[in-house]
Amino acid sequence: RLRGEHEDTVASFSTSSGVRVVSCCGVASGGQPRRGMEDAERMAREEAQCALALNRTAPPPAPYCAGTYDTWLCWPATRANTTAFVRCPAFVPGFSTELFAHKECDAEGDWFRHPGTGRHWSNYTTCVKPEDDVSDIIAVYEAGYGVSLVALLLSLAILLYFRSLRCARITVHMNLFLSFALNNAGWLCWYALVVRSPDTLAASPAWCRALNAALQYAMLTTYTWMLCEGLYLHTVLVHAFVSERRLVRALLALGWGLPLVSLAVYAGRRAAEGSD
Repeated sequence: RLRGEHEDTVASFSTSSGVRVVSCCGVASGGQPRRGMEDAERMAREEAQCALALNRTAPPPAPYCAGTYDTWLCWPATRANTTAFVRCPAFVPGFSTELFAHKECDAEGDWFRHPGTGRHWSNYTTCVKPEDDVSDIIAVYEAGYGVSLVALLLSLAILLYFRSLRCARITVHMNLFLSFALNNAGWLCWYALVVRSPDTLAASPAWCRALNAALQYAMLTTYTWMLCEGLYLHTVLVHAFVSERRLVRALLALGWGLPLVSLAVYAGRRAAEGSD
C-alpha cells in the first residue's frame, strides 16, 4: 500500500510541476542501482522512525485518519474533515523546506484518494516556489536571447565591414539579421523592465505600452523578412533579367512596411476597446 501511495505521489507531482521528482526520487530503476539502494535505505530508516513517532503519540478522537508513511514523509493521525501539513522533504531537488506539503482527511476518517487511481495521495505540488521556477525560466530565455543578439550583431558587423560582400542578396540577409536582432533586443528589454517588475504591468505606463507595440512590430518583421528571403530567391530564379535594385527596394518596403500596417490595426483595436 505504501508503495502504491508513493507511485501516485510521483506521477501526480510530475504532471503538475515537470520532471524534477521523476529524475531524483522515484523507486529505483535498473539504470540507477546505487541510487535505488540509497532510496530503499532512506525509506526503511524513515519508516521505522515514523512508526516510533506514531506509537508515542495519542491519536485524536474518532473518526480520524491513521498516521501513515508515504515513503516521503511521515503523516500524523489527523481528525476527520481536516488537513495535515508537514514540511516538505529536503532530499528532493527543487523542494523548499520552508514550504509545506499537505494531506487531506475526509469526513469518514480516510485519507484523500486520487480520483485517477483511487489510491491514497499526498499533495507535494506546494513544495515548489512558483516564482523560483519562473525566475529560472526567464534567466534561460534572457541567456538565449543575449547570445543570439551578440551573434547577430557580430554577423552584421562582418557584412558591413567587408564592402566586397555588398550585393542584393547580402542586403536581404542583413535586413533579416537586423529584424532578428531587434526582436531579441526587444525581448531582453521586456523581460528586464516589465516581466521582472510586476508592478509595471499593473500601472501600465505609456512607455510600457510603447515598448509592447515596438516588440510586436519587431516580432512581425522577423516573419516578413523571412517571406522576403523566399520572394527574393523565387524572383531571381524565375525572372533572370529582373532589376535587383528595384527588387530590393520593393522588399524593403514589404519587410518593414507590412508590419506597420498590422501594428496600426492592432493598436487601433486595443485603443477602441480601451485596453491598457
